[in-house]
Amino acid sequence: MNRQLREERERIFKLVEIYAEEVKQRDGYMATLREKAAETALLRREMSSLRTSANAHKKQAATLRGMLEGLTPQTKTSI
Repeated sequence: MNRQLREERERIFKLVEIYAEEVKQRDGYMATLREKAAETALLRREMSSLRTSANAHKKQAATLRGMLEGLTPQTKTSI
């Protein structure tokens, strides 16, 4: 009976060790996940800023194109 109890205690101790290791590994993965989520949020903000800037440049280019077309004479092509 004592031998069985000792063996069961050893098994329980091993299971507790395995569990502790798994928790440590999970915590590491969660930390990595949080870091990657923060990086993703930063990249999304940068993309949004770049889109806003690109749209402003497109608008400005269209305005300048319109001004340029008003300054240059239109050529008529005859067929």
